[in-house]
Amino acid sequence: MKSRLIGATALVALAGVLATAALAGGSGHTQKAATIKIGVSLAGYSTDFWSSYVAFEKAAGTKYGVSLVGPISSNGDAGKQATQIRTLISQGVDALIINPVDSAAIAPTLAYAASKHIPVVSVDVAPTKGKVYMIVRADNILYGQAACNYIGSHSKGAGHVAMLEGDLASINGLDRKNGFPLLTGWVFIVR
Repeated sequence: MKSRLIGATALVALAGVLATAALAGGSGHTQKAATIKIGVSLAGYSTDFWSSYVAFEKAAGTKYGVSLVGPISSNGDAGKQATQIRTLISQGVDALIINPVDSAAIAPTLAYAASKHIPVVSVDVAPTKGKVYMIVRADNILYGQAACNYIGSHSKGAGHVAMLEGDLASINGLDRKNGFPLLTGWVFIVR
């Protein structure tokens, strides 16, 4: 469900902003929705979540008459992703949907896209710097709180909870970690 919502929201948002811009343009001609090209750059898509995301995104592209270029995977390499995004821009995409490999490393690439007037929607991972049209992602602090609440509601008596952290270089991992210990009354042992 999350992948469907993220894929459709990102695609519809970009298609809408591009169609509006084309209709409002002062050149006197409009761009048809079918000619809108959106480049898709993902950190990777070898998981069930990302496979579902790609399928829903392709279905939304067909439904809304948007031509998708990609998705292309950078296989977790931020430098490779930057190069791929520049290539997408040189291929004439009208907008980008990006799942950044690294929240900070994507900033120069976002600046490049902005210099070329290419709107960007970031999905699942928020950049720490840089201009994006929209960020579509889950409330990972709430996910951390929900995990903590679940454990608390299924535990009997006092005790300790060990929290296994994910990659804290990821904004998602950091948000989930920060959301987890917000439930009071528990002692947490963090690795």
